[in-house]
Amino acid sequence: SGQLRAKNDIFSATGYSQFTGPDNNTSPTWKRTTLPAIPNPTKSPRRSPPPPTPACFLLLHSRHGGGVHVSHGFVVSLWSLAIRTGLPRVYSFVWKTNLNKCVRQTVEEREGDSRETGELLVAGRVVVVFCCAAVNLWLTMQSPEVRVEAEAVLLVVFFVVCVPASAILHPVDYLELQSIRKTLADLPGSAFFASWDFTADPCAFAGVVCSGDRVVALSLGDPRAGSPGLSGSLPSSLARLSALEELSLVPGRVAGSLPAALPQGLRFLALASNRISGPLPHSLAALRGIRTLDLSSNLLSGNIPTALLRLPELRTLILAHNRLSGPVPASVSAPLLRLDLRSNVLTGSVRSLPPSLIYLSLASNRLSGHVDRVLPRLNRLSFLDLSANRLSGPIPGILFTFPISSLQLQRNQFSGPLRPGGPLPVSGATVDLSYNRFTGKVPAELAPAGRLYLDFNRFEGDVPAAIVDRVVAGSMRVLYLHHNYLTGFRIRTAASVPAATSLCLQYNCMVPPVDALCPRNAGPRTTRPPQQCAGEGKQG
Repeated sequence: SGQLRAKNDIFSATGYSQFTGPDNNTSPTWKRTTLPAIPNPTKSPRRSPPPPTPACFLLLHSRHGGGVHVSHGFVVSLWSLAIRTGLPRVYSFVWKTNLNKCVRQTVEEREGDSRETGELLVAGRVVVVFCCAAVNLWLTMQSPEVRVEAEAVLLVVFFVVCVPASAILHPVDYLELQSIRKTLADLPGSAFFASWDFTADPCAFAGVVCSGDRVVALSLGDPRAGSPGLSGSLPSSLARLSALEELSLVPGRVAGSLPAALPQGLRFLALASNRISGPLPHSLAALRGIRTLDLSSNLLSGNIPTALLRLPELRTLILAHNRLSGPVPASVSAPLLRLDLRSNVLTGSVRSLPPSLIYLSLASNRLSGHVDRVLPRLNRLSFLDLSANRLSGPIPGILFTFPISSLQLQRNQFSGPLRPGGPLPVSGATVDLSYNRFTGKVPAELAPAGRLYLDFNRFEGDVPAAIVDRVVAGSMRVLYLHHNYLTGFRIRTAASVPAATSLCLQYNCMVPPVDALCPRNAGPRTTRPPQQCAGEGKQG
């Protein structure tokens, strides 16, 4: 009877009801009861977290100054259970109480102060280790049978409570994931946050990647094509994810400004196609390890910080389709491979660009001035788009010897003759020089192009035979020469232009030798008036 009373006291303390048995025919049994929730009068009303397990109640039942008092009943309960029922039942008890989940629930209960939460978690483990060590010292004075079973119990407790498990996320990261969940929401038709159940392992959430107990990557939103994305705003406390290296956001309706502070370890940041507004924060320039930054298709405004283009690891910078104004920074030392600033309101001249560039787009801005001193240094370019600006002056001939597969210089004020330094090195390249003020003859060096747009300029003379042969052979799929002052397109009598080739020779100083379907901007007239082809009458 004394043993039964002792067991009743022990298991009442651990959340079990009256101990029943044993008798001659039955094994010991217990019934589980639910412990009352612990009130917290210092917190304002909010959604209550899941109730703590009995072991959680015993292990983390109070806090003083960030520390934890471990209930003596917890250690005694495990100890008595080991001696009376053996290791298997103890292991089942420890497993079912799920101390890892207990720690997460405790963190959620203390979510108001992340620093104290971290101290709580550490202090709790330290105290449990101390208790285990003390009991282990006592074991040295016990019988071998008791020592074997009890040491096994201590080993289970140590690994469950004291050894960090992958399911235990760092408290600060845990709280920041909760902040993200509160400030962002699924748009109708999206179910991205359906898996964000904070009673489960946060490292198993959709879009969350962990390394150890820290979040290292976040991909927010359903990346599948056609997904409606997310709404809301980014939390201002994102910098608390101190181990975060990658952060991306699918296209959606996330609004507000960029956080004033960002995780310093970011290497990849992509928040394109949302509604983020305001200026670029200076904290971006503090991301010394950033390699890719894509903030395109938002509502960002203000100037581009000069320090942003001096980041030592930055390879890709995409700020296209925003409302950025001011000049392109004059001092660019970042080892950029891709720079995309198109469709903004940038003004001034282009003074300096890094020679490492492979992709450059400054299209659809209000840039002016000459580029003949900037472009010759960019000999690695494979894509260049300066279209729809107010750039003027000559185009350096060496530009046409670079391995460029797409050269877009249309709708500017470039002038003078074209003198390529050699034939285009990329066969089938796209070259668009339309809507400028180029003069002289059409260069034969442009014959390797697959699509050649020279319309709305002031070219004169005959079209080179090399270009005519490429058109007839079907190798040049588009040739637009309308609205120039050309006088000849020498095609053999038996030759014809393939149906798949688009050729337009309208409004020149000749009658087009072949009938072709021209684009709408060519107009209805087939030739220029004679007075416009008389030398002094030439006009664009």
